[in-house]
Amino acid sequence: MQRFFDDSKRKVVVAVLTLGLNRRAAANRVGCHVATIYNEAERNKKFAADIAQAESDFELRHTGRIEKASEDIKYWRASAWSLERKFPEEYAQRRPGTVTPKHAERILAQFVQILARHIPDAKLRSQVVNRLWKAIDASLAPAERKGGKRVKP
Repeated sequence: MQRFFDDSKRKVVVAVLTLGLNRRAAANRVGCHVATIYNEAERNKKFAADIAQAESDFELRHTGRIEKASEDIKYWRASAWSLERKFPEEYAQRRPGTVTPKHAERILAQFVQILARHIPDAKLRSQVVNRLWKAIDASLAPAERKGGKRVKP
């Protein structure tokens, strides 16, 4: 069985990714489905490394340009842009009334504490609090679960 990818198609994929386009665009360029690129990268570890390097090079090149621009005070927006994206909880603009995940978690923590104070039976209180925290954890995206420490009652 002949494989779809040869060296020239792999080079095209890497070149497209180096320019900053995504894997779907690279797949379109060589005439395959994006899954074919993923499958080839699973089989061919050098191709997988080349893809990772191309994606990383693009990111590093453009991040460096933003950093260089931000060194000149007249391009302060480059610094603001970087902060907004790196630390969105602290720096991203929000519409009035927007509730962040951290804010929602603080509200839920207060709710759990209030509820726990009104359940006299210690065993039942512990069960209710644990179930509430499990429900809260289950509703969070994996990235949100990793980060912060919870204040449990």
